[in-house]
Amino acid sequence: MKILSTRLLTATHDLCKRTTSLEILKNLKRHLTVSETATALRPFYLAVHPDFYGQFPVERKVNEESLKKLHEYITDLHKTGKAKPTDINFYVRGKQQNDKYKYVNMKLLSGDVRSTVTTVLESVALPLDYLDTIPRGPATTKIRWDSSYYHFTGKQNPHDEYYQATSKLHTGTLISWLQKKRARCQIKIRI
Repeated sequence: MKILSTRLLTATHDLCKRTTSLEILKNLKRHLTVSETATALRPFYLAVHPDFYGQFPVERKVNEESLKKLHEYITDLHKTGKAKPTDINFYVRGKQQNDKYKYVNMKLLSGDVRSTVTTVLESVALPLDYLDTIPRGPATTKIRWDSSYYHFTGKQNPHDEYYQATSKLHTGTLISWLQKKRARCQIKIRI
């Protein structure tokens, strides 16, 4: 029985190690948030939105279906970090009122939201100004581990109430405490 529990603890500890490594690897690259992605793609949505193609049912349907595929692809990237390669097609309005619609074919192969958004915007010649303002460094959010992580690794949980209370009590050293109390003690000795 003891051997079984030891193996279980070891396996759980190894799982925590792997999870830790995966979380660290995930945070090395700065991914776009959902709102940053939506903001970056807003000019693209305005260029291909099916509502602007009311008189052209074929173009409208193609854009509608392709927008659904694009949305699914980006959602998968946000949720799992990977998505199946997809081909999407769009009709894009020309710059002039009389211009015909331009047919654009895109291959989405990337496993990164930022490069996918870049591919989409570049394929229809839209600026990347907003994307350039978003930092590429690691994400700044701190990971709050589950208490079981600290239990299995033997590390101190910084969010533990007991730990926070005791760390506030032990802020100084013995020498600093004695120096603070020295004057008071000298007065008491004289009395």
